[in-house]
Parts: sequence; C-alpha cells; structure tokens
Amino acid sequence: MYVLGGFDAEGHSTDTVLVYHPTTDTWTLAHPLPYGVNHNSAAVAGGDLYSFGAGGGELFVYNQNTNSWAARASSHYVHSQTAAVGVIDNKIYVAGGTGTPSQRELEVYDPVANTWTVKAPMSVPRNHTAGGVIEGKFYVVGGRASDFSGSTDALEVYDPQTDLWSTRPPMPTARSGLAAVVVNNELWVFGGEDVLDFVVHAEVEVYNPATNSWRQLANMPAGRHGIWASAIGNKIYIPGGGAGPGGSASNTNQIYTVDTAAANLGNISTRAFVQTGDNVMIGGFIVQGTGTKRVIIRAIGPELGQYGVPNPLADPTLELHDGTGALIGSNDNWQTTIIGGIITHDQVQEIQDSGHPPGDARESAIIADLPPGNYTAIMRGVNNTTGVAL
Repeated sequence: MYVLGGFDAEGHSTDTVLVYHPTTDTWTLAHPLPYGVNHNSAAVAGGDLYSFGAGGGELFVYNQNTNSWAARASSHYVHSQTAAVGVIDNKIYVAGGTGTPSQRELEVYDPVANTWTVKAPMSVPRNHTAGGVIEGKFYVVGGRASDFSGSTDALEVYDPQTDLWSTRPPMPTARSGLAAVVVNNELWVFGGEDVLDFVVHAEVEVYNPATNSWRQLANMPAGRHGIWASAIGNKIYIPGGGAGPGGSASNTNQIYTVDTAAANLGNISTRAFVQTGDNVMIGGFIVQGTGTKRVIIRAIGPELGQYGVPNPLADPTLELHDGTGALIGSNDNWQTTIIGGIITHDQVQEIQDSGHPPGDARESAIIADLPPGNYTAIMRGVNNTTGVAL
C-alpha cells in the first residue's frame, strides 16, 4: 500500500511517499513526489501508480521497478481538493474537485495513449469526495461544494457504455473528506467530516448495488477525515487523516477485516490429468440461495511444478457454462480479459484484489457474481497440450 503526500504534523504539504508492507507490518520510503502536495488523488492502472489533483492539473506516474516519478499529460480541468477516482479497463476516471468550472467534471485518462477525454459531468458538484468501481461502473459518494458549505449524502453512478450518470439512494450520513473502497462488489465508506458543524465522523456504511440499499456497521474506533482506503484481500487499510476538525494530521493506520466466512466457498479444488477431446477436466458446482454469489474460478497448471507436481499443464484455458450448457465466460491467461457473456469489462484488477490471483501469467481465471443455478467449468490445454492441472 502506497501513501502519497498530504499534510505533515506542522500543516505543510509533503512530497513523502510511504510504502506499507502488510506481511511484516512495516513501512519503508519510496522516491518522493516531484513536489509537496495535499488533497491529491491516486490510482493504480496497468501496474503503475498515478498521482493527480495537485493544484494545476498535473499528473505524475510512479514506476515501481525504477523507483522514479515521471510527468504525464495534464488534465483539461483541475481536480484538486480530492476528486473521486476509479479504474475501468485500465483507464482512470476522475470526477469533481475544486478548480473545475462547476466541480462536476468527469475526465478519463488513458495511460497507453497518454490522453485525457472529457465525459458527461456529474449531477452534484463536489470535492473532498470518494469513489469506486463495481462491475464496470463508477460510483461517486459524499463530498462538499466548497470549504464553507455542508456535506452531501449524494451517491451517483456513471456508466461508461452510455456516458450517463444516474442517482442511487443517498448515503445515511452526509460527509466529506471520507474514504471509500470496493470489497465483495460493495462500496464501503469510512469516516469524514462536516465543516459547518465541526464534526469528525466515525461512521462505517456499506452500499450494495445488488439490493440498491445501504447498511450501517459499527463505527471506527475514532473519527478521522481526509483519509483514503485500500483493500488487500478482505482487509481494508485506512492510514493517516485528521482526528480533529480542519487541517489536523495523524499517523494512525487502522485495519478493518471484512467477514467473508458466510459468503466464501472456501477452497474447492480438483487435481487431474488434463487430456484432449472428451477427456479434459470438467468440474460442476451449484450456487444456492436467493442472491448472487461472488465466485473466482481458476485454471492452475504452470505453478504446480514448484510444488513437485510432475508434468504440469503448461498453458491452461478456462470456460464457464451455465445450467443450459451455454458458454457464459472464458479466459486464456488471467492478465488478459476476454470480453463476452457475463464478462463485460476488464477483470485483472478485480482478480488481483480478490486475494486469489493465479501465480503464473499463463494460468486462467474468471471472477463473477453468479445468480443461483448450476454451473460447469471446463479446463483444456492450449493447442491440445496435456498435463496435470488444478
């Protein structure tokens, strides 16, 4: 987890970049930003880390391999004072922030082309806001219109396919300076503040798109604002932020563990020798209940060699069929999404965020929210190759 810029203990903007390592519970320093910033936003796309909203539309990209920052094309509008961000198909969506004509503007950055494209603006002007991506749609929640106005409870969702925004039920607690993160296809919202009432919030609220409803959970141990949240597996990390109203700072790093025991299948797996024709690997499973269930199906082969498994399948492919036998999804190499059927957008980031990505790029995976019913997964070898797979 990377933490970029912000206010230091004296209230000055900092260029510091900190890296948190969950496995050792330690922090290290990375190369600093080109200059000190606060209220900036950040996103990861294509394996690189981007920082923007520093005050003039500047965009910088961090390369982990070289531990260096480089400038990229500036945005058309200024998105300072914490814009909402989300990543869809490795493109970065940036909405709101101060410095724009109405604080409603949405722009999309394409890292490959190094270009920005202006899209339809939000309905509610806002900065100090937060966002997340669920099933290829960009959700923006909370925020405020200025430093002297009350916070909003508005939740909007943007559909890239139609270039349209639509409203969803408002958040139970209006707030700005909040953190939002997506876990299990739900939008989790933490903390925030209300500048008019000098209140720092500790509320934790979760929006479920499947039910189009909010639920409230136990509060954070203490309120904080000006925060950002990152999810690694089923753990949500919330570092820094202000514990008091206004420009306060802290070095707190709290972890919220999402209880997924009731929703997970555990680790259901089968190991077999994959042949050709009718002798490929075929596995069936049933989704029960009344609601959709998030499932990740993996075709593992190359990484088995390191565990002493002889003759591993060198390059597995994966198909997912529904109860009628219809093909509803497929994959060959999990780091390249195959759009079609139930797969409507790039899945690489979601597979990484699941905590269960395959260990080899040649292996395949599909992640999906499946309605109740019978399903069949079929694994084959590329070009009719054979071998042991999981």
